[in-house]
Amino acid sequence: MRKAIKPVKSTGKYASLIKPLKSGLLTERRTLNVSRFTPEQLAQREEKTKKTGEKLGPGNADHLVWMYGKDLENLDVNLTWGFYSSPGVWHRGVGAHVHPVGEVLVFVGTDPGNIDYLGAEIEIDLGKEHERYIFDRPSVVICPPGLPHNPVVTRWVDKSYSFFVINLAGEHGTRNVD
Repeated sequence: MRKAIKPVKSTGKYASLIKPLKSGLLTERRTLNVSRFTPEQLAQREEKTKKTGEKLGPGNADHLVWMYGKDLENLDVNLTWGFYSSPGVWHRGVGAHVHPVGEVLVFVGTDPGNIDYLGAEIEIDLGKEHERYIFDRPSVVICPPGLPHNPVVTRWVDKSYSFFVINLAGEHGTRNVD
């Protein structure tokens, strides 16, 4: 039997390894958390929006957390996690993009009584041919380095679902391809 160990205060030796998800909050109630960005980053986002026309679509996250390597003790990974409740395209003004490293896109339901229930129908294009895939069960989409993927469209939602990305780089290098 394991000996009972008294909890360590948040100032313990390993306290820096416990990160509240809220520290990576990117959007809350569909509104950009501007405190997460420097003025230069906000100006870059605005310039990119003007140049490409890219902006969040109606199907994007209600709440979204994004943590980069710098937020994760310089691990060579970045991750995104959010809740989604509305149908529609996730990003307007852009099509597919690629990354120089692999990533996985994970779509999961929020019903603890039914692990096989997503609560929504998702559409995603993969490859330069834009092969379209549609699924309505919890799924993982594997994107090897350089694989064009997107747009993502939430076709319908019966119950909020969650989505997360694990990208194998400290920064999320993305290049739009169409």
